[in-house]
Amino acid sequence: MSTASSPFVSDDIPEVDLILPKKMRSELRHLYGELMAGDEVPSAVQECKMLISVGDVVTYDLLGNGITPRIAIYDGKTERIERTDLLERIAKMDGNQVRVCNPQAMVTAETIRAVKEALAREENTKILVDGEEDLAALVCIALAPLGSCVVYGYPGKGVVLVNVDQEAITIARSLISRMEESH
Repeated sequence: MSTASSPFVSDDIPEVDLILPKKMRSELRHLYGELMAGDEVPSAVQECKMLISVGDVVTYDLLGNGITPRIAIYDGKTERIERTDLLERIAKMDGNQVRVCNPQAMVTAETIRAVKEALAREENTKILVDGEEDLAALVCIALAPLGSCVVYGYPGKGVVLVNVDQEAITIARSLISRMEESH
């Protein structure tokens, strides 16, 4: 994949397997949204056009506060430890259930396609990831409608809330475009 020109056609992200190069990992530790405590999230997301949660604990907490995300992406683990309580609460969420494979430090074509399809649906979608769901937040930010919110956990720190505006979309797409295509 060339970094000289964007691989995106109009508002699309190509459905290819992408690998996060080691040189970009520190860049993704930078916060591109607002860091907040978990108990601040319910009031902060009230005005969101569409709410997307990435991560088990953030999704669990939203549901526990009576807030159902339009799209919930999770892997059934917290810091790589399986949590049946999380899975049970998320299983009760209404909506389509999709399962994708997404290894660590990658965004697979399957994940990109699942996010696109979830955004196109009228009903809620739960995307269960075999592997690691963290980088799916970038795909969600890059593709979500303006005015949406993407929330994801920042281990040991809290929750990051990204208000999807043109700047957030541009940053997410730039990061994705610099990932390496897997062959």
